[in-house]
Amino acid sequence: MNTSIGDRVRALREFRDITQDELARRSGVSVDTIRKLEQGVRESARINTLRGLARALDVQLERLVGQPTVTRRLADDGGLLALRDAIQDPGSLPGVLGDDDLEDPPGPAEWAQQVRASTATYWTGGYSELAATLPGLLRDGTAFSPADVRTQQVNVALAGAEGRPDVALAAAAAVDLGSISRPVHSASYRVDVAQARYQTGDNAGALELLLEVEADQPEWIRFQTGAAATVREMLEAERRRNSTLRGLASRLGVDPAL
Repeated sequence: MNTSIGDRVRALREFRDITQDELARRSGVSVDTIRKLEQGVRESARINTLRGLARALDVQLERLVGQPTVTRRLADDGGLLALRDAIQDPGSLPGVLGDDDLEDPPGPAEWAQQVRASTATYWTGGYSELAATLPGLLRDGTAFSPADVRTQQVNVALAGAEGRPDVALAAAAAVDLGSISRPVHSASYRVDVAQARYQTGDNAGALELLLEVEADQPEWIRFQTGAAATVREMLEAERRRNSTLRGLASRLGVDPAL
């Protein structure tokens, strides 16, 4: 049975045992928008709205608009969002002390032991426990490069109902694209930058970057919700027929009749 985004929002909200008002508070999305999505009055929403709902429900954006995969319980500490925060800003992690009262990080031997314990937890299926312990482990370790942190800052700046594309672009200015070693990571980062360009009025720059990503990763981009959502928004705002944009929309499976 096919389910809509609203169906999945409602199912995930009920799974988390929170009200529409609580989801609105957590996500920054209006109750009216959430109600219309769940009732089927609206079939979709802008990418920033979907990002905000996904973060509030602690699921990946792709899962919210596709096949939902979630952790077993919603907690203030740990979870998918804490993992994201762990590579963005250590100060935002629950339980992390401020600069005036820093705790001593574990030594190399202790940290390695914690990594081995977490690995064992993973292989025994203890995912909820792992979600709660990984943020601190990542904070204390060196698992991520400067490029990982900076590209994540771009992604996080776009999250929420009121994304900050100007902040995202400012963060992107510090990213050395050549330092990103993983091709898919580079493509994902550039999709985020394209979204930020579109939201700041640079439609031509957004389209140019999306076409560049398509040329580099033609198969990967067809399965990216963020890329399709950006193209859909560009179609909705189209003032003059753009055959290049419509061609990209067709290849990404976005309805060109919008």
